[in-house]
Amino acid sequence: MRFANTIIGGFATDFICKPIIDTFFPSSCICCGAWGGWLCRNHASLFKAEVALIEDEEGVAFGAYGGVLAEVIQAVKFRGISAVQSELAGVLPARPESIAPGTVLVPIPISRKRLSKRGFNQAKVIAQVLGRAWDLPVCNALTRLDSHESQIGKGREQRLHAEHRFRVRGKLPASEIILVDDVRTTGATLEAAKLALGATAMARYLVLAQA
Repeated sequence: MRFANTIIGGFATDFICKPIIDTFFPSSCICCGAWGGWLCRNHASLFKAEVALIEDEEGVAFGAYGGVLAEVIQAVKFRGISAVQSELAGVLPARPESIAPGTVLVPIPISRKRLSKRGFNQAKVIAQVLGRAWDLPVCNALTRLDSHESQIGKGREQRLHAEHRFRVRGKLPASEIILVDDVRTTGATLEAAKLALGATAMARYLVLAQA
């Protein structure tokens, strides 16, 4: 009986408790699996070395998509590891001088379908982490309008316009606005968000990586 309890207890620990523990208190490096934290000492050093600000008049990216930076983004985006979220600020650079004190961080919203599946919006998580680290306010000023129209027969530009529609929620903050997302690829999503904010809002973007 004691043996049976041990087997059942081990099964519960491995298949029930471990995923929960790994989610909130990851004990191994997300890159190599080494014991001791969400990033081992080696990969934490590599991460800091990879962070090289890419900045222009349109916005700021912490670096090019790839390596450890890509692994961190994947962990935040798809695994929702709480420890990564809380410790991310410790390995990110200081606030760029181009982002003035009081600037409002506005996360890019995701679709209701993705939010229901993941349970969180990764852009909001990143904005909250940066807001705490840089003492900047976060405002959920945008909502995403999910498109239910058929995309059959539509060109690329029409598809992008239909897939990335946003609407302003409430009154926009009077301060400068920075749109926050995880990765910038074509820039279509960020452009659509800027379009929703209107010409009066001089919004730039802030992303973890430029693909």
